[in-house]
Amino acid sequence: MKLIDEFLPNYDFTEFHEIQIQAPAEIVYQKVLDLDLNSSKMIGNLFKLRQLPALFSSKKDIKKN
Repeated sequence: MKLIDEFLPNYDFTEFHEIQIQAPAEIVYQKVLDLDLNSSKMIGNLFKLRQLPALFSSKKDIKKN
């Protein structure tokens, strides 16, 4: 059994994404390493958006199983 099956044994859907890049793997890998996501305004805004639910809930709102 995979570890994820222990925590998420039932799921409603799966997704698979693929893209073909017309460049050598070494160049693509180096470009990925060169990315500076910390200075990306879009990435920063996505993280802020992700934190919004926590602002409107409290720890007692979280149900324990």
